[in-house]
Amino acid sequence: MTYRARRSATVDHELLAPLRDDPAASAILCDFDGTLAAIAARPDLVEMPPPTRRSLRVLARRYRLVGFVSGRPAAQLRDLVAIPAATYVGLHGLEEIGPGDSAVQLAPEVSPQLAPVQDLLRQLERGEANRLGLRFEDKGPVFAIHWRGADDLLAAAELARRIGAEARDGGLATRDGRMVLEVGPAVAINKGSAVERLLERVGARRCLYAGDDLTDLDAFTSLGGLLERGQLDHLLLVAVESAEGPEELARRADLVLSAPAGMAELLGELAR
Repeated sequence: MTYRARRSATVDHELLAPLRDDPAASAILCDFDGTLAAIAARPDLVEMPPPTRRSLRVLARRYRLVGFVSGRPAAQLRDLVAIPAATYVGLHGLEEIGPGDSAVQLAPEVSPQLAPVQDLLRQLERGEANRLGLRFEDKGPVFAIHWRGADDLLAAAELARRIGAEARDGGLATRDGRMVLEVGPAVAINKGSAVERLLERVGARRCLYAGDDLTDLDAFTSLGGLLERGQLDHLLLVAVESAEGPEELARRADLVLSAPAGMAELLGELAR
């Protein structure tokens, strides 16, 4: 079962009941930046509120799966969340660290395209990018181009898109986010395929997924397909709303919450 979108200042207990009733069959999957932690001027300044972490620790012991699906590298995501019993999916599905694992597992189809991604990053002319305030973040299999904080946002975004077009001409793929464009391998992996893989592996029949960005639409789509095909018994899609978030995410969500504070309340309710 699922519900049509409702905006709420508080969490409706009715929406959480199917998950609470059978935690052993339920998965809690969340994006990180903008969902569990407020967006910051730079990715390294983001912090998750302590009450959110406490709730997630409780849920990781109780539920079949607690996982985090992010554009950050999986190891960085694990360090920020710091819950050993959770699963960490990084780079929109290209990387994963399972509960108790120390090593990052890279999707096998990614390896042949690692060199072209790094070659392009090295070849980029940085003079104009630096002048416009673009920042390049090397994540290994992908690199991100950020323009949050640039003096001229339109000019910085336009240069980032020109770089993205060059990358696509060279056989790579790009992915848009909130004031960020990522360049990486042209493989059929995204947050949607990642969450499908996780749920199939653990056998979860009920799922909550929460996100705030364009890339979370892939997860919404894939999970909705699982529900329609009868591979899920219950699905709760949560959009964490912000001024920069895509309107489509809110339209397709079952529940729309404001800022990460809404998610903190939701997770607290599940943990009680």
